[in-house]
Amino acid sequence: MIGKPPETVPDNLTGEEYYQLGTWYLDLGQIEQGRISLQRATEQNVDLEAAKRAKIMLACRMPATEIPKEAVERCDKVRMTGFSNPAEAARTYEEMISQYPKFERPYKRLAELRLTEGNVAKCVELLESVLKINPNYAPAMDVMAHALAANMDYDNAFRFLQQAIDLIPETERAQLLDFRRSLQIAAAMES
Repeated sequence: MIGKPPETVPDNLTGEEYYQLGTWYLDLGQIEQGRISLQRATEQNVDLEAAKRAKIMLACRMPATEIPKEAVERCDKVRMTGFSNPAEAARTYEEMISQYPKFERPYKRLAELRLTEGNVAKCVELLESVLKINPNYAPAMDVMAHALAANMDYDNAFRFLQQAIDLIPETERAQLLDFRRSLQIAAAMES
């Protein structure tokens, strides 16, 4: 979508419109507006397909608890600077984990940093924490699959990857399916 979504979630949209608006908000990091839009999509009795997709999105992509807007913005800002200063990004994510222990995103992002450093054990530990907070958080399952594959634990990597694939809407599965094919090739080469 082009431009910016409305500041507040409008009334009287269709289920599909609420779903599309919710994913737009999420893409822009506006979690609470995304949550409201997706919840409204689930309440539509006419558009059951949009309601079903919205329920899936709420379960697997949204933080399990309400997160202050400032925390979301800080986490997203750190991600942009993390590429140039990973040590500072890691410190900030650790602070955020301490301040917002139920916010999945800093755990996942710190786990990604640890994985790029080659610290697979710490990455897995952080992801296990995320999945205790929100067992349906598909982005963490995806990173867990990558971490386990880095350790050549292909069976468990497949398990986490399949869980993520099963949770997310079909329209968002392409990248995970590509990774699954890569895992299959790597596992075949190992055996």
